[in-house]
Amino acid sequence: MVWGQRHSGELGLGYMWSYDQVTTEALIFRAGYRYQKKNGLFVKIAITPIITPIFEFISTPITEDFGFVPWGGVAAGYAF
Repeated sequence: MVWGQRHSGELGLGYMWSYDQVTTEALIFRAGYRYQKKNGLFVKIAITPIITPIFEFISTPITEDFGFVPWGGVAAGYAF
């Protein structure tokens, strides 16, 4: 979800599933800021914390099975 003109916020929610001898599931949130010039050049920064495993987190209080990974990113590019 994006709103605004030159200065805008971005929000998102995602789900990740992977299998490497053990199945891992995670819930990923995204909150960020984006600046875009009229010529199409943009810069954005976001925090994207990862919560795993989902089902233990939702069904029980926070325990040693709960995982939280603070993550983030910065990007620059050009929009057409």
